[in-house]
Amino acid sequence: MDESNVVRPTLSFDNIPDELKITAKRHQEIRRFIDEYLHSPDYKEGESAYESLSDEDKVVVSRLALLIHSRAIELEPDITKMVIGLVPEGVELTGYKLSDGSLINGRDNHTIKTIESLRRKIIANSDLNDDVVPDYNKAVETIKDSIRYTIIIPPETYLEKVDEILHRLESAGFDSIEVRNYWVDCETCWKVENRKNWSKVRCQGINTKIGLPNGQDFFEIQFHTPMEQQIKEGSTRDLYKVYRDRALDLEWKQVLENYRMFLQSTIVPPDTKELKACEYRFVPRDKRR
Repeated sequence: MDESNVVRPTLSFDNIPDELKITAKRHQEIRRFIDEYLHSPDYKEGESAYESLSDEDKVVVSRLALLIHSRAIELEPDITKMVIGLVPEGVELTGYKLSDGSLINGRDNHTIKTIESLRRKIIANSDLNDDVVPDYNKAVETIKDSIRYTIIIPPETYLEKVDEILHRLESAGFDSIEVRNYWVDCETCWKVENRKNWSKVRCQGINTKIGLPNGQDFFEIQFHTPMEQQIKEGSTRDLYKVYRDRALDLEWKQVLENYRMFLQSTIVPPDTKELKACEYRFVPRDKRR
């Protein structure tokens, strides 16, 4: 392959195996397809799964989504105030801080999931159960990100700041902190012999589900680097909107899956000399020596 013809945005392509590389022309074709699909008159974001339900199931799913959404609106102001107070210098809480340093409410910046998004998630999570009849109430119990924050941290301080924020949350009384580390080791993950694992790589970063002291409500914080956030907001967000549409042609679904893996392989984890990002584990207070 002519290396001069490989897509090269402002990201690293050092780890991409030949099997995942695409040409600039192919990149443009895929982006054009995604854009045209999203703006086609028949496209309704995430609604294909909902529209396929019976009228009875639609009523149940809509009612549950509205309950979750209403509860999120009720809790969000106090949680936002708390999160802003816990964020240290040198990081960015997206959706709130303007260039002049003032803060804005982040409800229009994906802080609270929309009712449509919640309906889609209830349906998707109900499919994960082995029940013959979908148990939507059980699916609701798995949704812990109706309120979500994104924190952007420079790679050189990423692991240090993630750990600092999580311990601040713990000190503030949030004992239920579920941390999932989705960073991969690029030195091994993108080797050809490990290709069976490529499709398992989703958005890289560290995601946390934090339980409120009442033991019933949760919110999510995602920790990203500027590079990963660029991929997420600039490419994969629209890609997922198209990919999860049940009406999408299977051939294009595979094309988009390959394209998604290509995008993920461009991301450079924020490793330090002491620790690789994929090795980070949060240690709760009761488990520290």
